[in-house]
Amino acid sequence: MKWILLVFLVAVTALLRFSSDTFIFVEGSDLVYSLGFIILFSFLIGKLVVKIGLPMITGYLLAGIAAGPQLSALMTQPVIQKLHLIDQIALGIIALTAGGELKLSVLKSQLKSISFIILFQLLLVYFAVGAGLYLLRNLLGFPVEYTTGAVFAMILFIATSAVANSPATAIAVITETKADGPITQRVIGITVAKDVIVLVLITGVIAFSKMFLPAEVAGGSGEISLLFINILISIGLGVGVGFLITLFLKYVNQDTPIFILGIVFAMSALAETFHFELVLLCVAAGFIVENISSFGDELIRSIEESSLPVYVIFFSIAGASLDLEILQQFWQLAMVVVLLRMLATWYGSYRGSKLAGDEKYVQKFVWTGFIGQAGITLGLAILVGNLFADSFGPFLKTVIVSTIVINQIIGPVIFRIGLQKADEIGRKTVRKERF
Repeated sequence: MKWILLVFLVAVTALLRFSSDTFIFVEGSDLVYSLGFIILFSFLIGKLVVKIGLPMITGYLLAGIAAGPQLSALMTQPVIQKLHLIDQIALGIIALTAGGELKLSVLKSQLKSISFIILFQLLLVYFAVGAGLYLLRNLLGFPVEYTTGAVFAMILFIATSAVANSPATAIAVITETKADGPITQRVIGITVAKDVIVLVLITGVIAFSKMFLPAEVAGGSGEISLLFINILISIGLGVGVGFLITLFLKYVNQDTPIFILGIVFAMSALAETFHFELVLLCVAAGFIVENISSFGDELIRSIEESSLPVYVIFFSIAGASLDLEILQQFWQLAMVVVLLRMLATWYGSYRGSKLAGDEKYVQKFVWTGFIGQAGITLGLAILVGNLFADSFGPFLKTVIVSTIVINQIIGPVIFRIGLQKADEIGRKTVRKERF
């Protein structure tokens, strides 16, 4: 019965949208309609794809793509832009969950494995993507009007973007599948750590690449200093917010989900206004609550009890925001980057895990959690696009966004398969000491 009702509601809202452009007669109701429709539609598609063995968030992404401005246009570009704040709040809640899953005692016990996997991933992804693109640059449509130095700088930025992962995607799959175990633990720890590493790498790559560029292309260095300062401030503010949440849980501890929503809303607004890194801010806050108090379990439980609409909204809007025209324009170059990145991620994870002495199944399947890409990678694309707007910035932004489109669609599917092969799905019955 509930399936019939859900299909009926989705059909009616879609029919209203297609039948008339004038049915929305109250200012702002287009936004409410779009949000309500995408939640219902994405939930329906998510439930359907589960029946064929795919993660629900893949269904949310596909629903967003189908409802987006480039296909059915049930969600227009102006509406997607207006939903940006809600999307950011959802990202903040997911990042807070990621921070709350990082337990320092477990992190220390697996430091060797995490360090080796990160090291080998960084080295091999940089080398594979960088060398592969340089050798194939004439076949893949790199602009011919730029010097060898400029081409080298472009490849360096693409390779840096390939290093980045998506903690939000990993957390969503883990939460949905109730996964737990060595692979789950390492994926959370590594994806969060690599977000910080990539942000630091970006500052170095920008400075390094300017050595190969003419002065009129390279521009100034103020953006580099500002980015590095923002990273430090974001982490510092997150620590302060973590202490605030701890005090609330200790002395008030009522209506916790509402309080968490308010805190994340405030952090999102702060990050938007002052260009702080929302993911780092929220991860730092969750990490502090988990490791300086006894309320870490309660924080995660409060978030996970109402996590379904958060994931539906975040990944639906992510799907609707994917630019399919860009993918169509540069799909060959994007596919080469995706394949090189995937091979390097697989082998780098395997070598690092084997060197650390991990279990055989960890060595075989841990790489599957590092394919998805989202926030940090998109931020890099926008940063580079703006920084080199008068030269190769637009081209570079287009290529990086194209790879995000592919990785964000296939990443959750590959990770779920890996968790299934490792027999970690459904093992999170009681939250134990873990990341």
